[in-house]
Amino acid sequence: LNESKDITKNNTGVKLQIAFNYGSRDEIVHAVKKIIDKSIKSEDVTEDLISSELYTAKCPNPDLLIRTGGEMRISNYLLWQIAYSEFYITDKFWPEFNKEALAEAIIEFKITEDIELADDEELVVVREHTNGDGSKAYDTLDVTVNEDGEASVAIDKFSKFVLAKVKKRVNTPSGNPVTNNSTNTYDDGGPFTTDVCGSIYDRWGNKVYSAPACVLSDGYVVPNTGVK
Repeated sequence: LNESKDITKNNTGVKLQIAFNYGSRDEIVHAVKKIIDKSIKSEDVTEDLISSELYTAKCPNPDLLIRTGGEMRISNYLLWQIAYSEFYITDKFWPEFNKEALAEAIIEFKITEDIELADDEELVVVREHTNGDGSKAYDTLDVTVNEDGEASVAIDKFSKFVLAKVKKRVNTPSGNPVTNNSTNTYDDGGPFTTDVCGSIYDRWGNKVYSAPACVLSDGYVVPNTGVK
């Protein structure tokens, strides 16, 4: 552990906290004792004060709590900090919770938190991948949202991705163009295709989503859809 701390001490991208022999109730008791030891008056005790005495005082509260193994309990974990966190429950056990599973959890969280869809819109995942010649390309994955707002998407391989709003596809037996809310939409007959900037086309080449711009990230061109 000390070796890992020394190797990563100058890193700035991510903060990793590891809980050893941790119990949230004990953490809260410890915080209360520290407040009492400081002889702070009861009328001066606030939520911010209690938060400042917790082990996580220097870190923001979690936006998302992921529970593996299908467990539907908190197990005395971060009881104070997760008061307003979103929960994501997966049947996958911790050893099999990989990068793809994390991406699926993040997508559901972002849909729950941030995205409002018009009646004629749906969501897709725009995913970056590498062609055989090393060039970058994009494809799309469908996002399924049920009546309770729960989203699911099957990710077979982890990659950079963004969420994009597109005009709904209208399925017709013949696959002919139809009109929906004065916008021409089509039965795509398969996955959408995308250009390098993330604009999305149906199988006939009709643009159903225009990406606002391209942005450069870590040397790669990735779509900037306005939906993080």
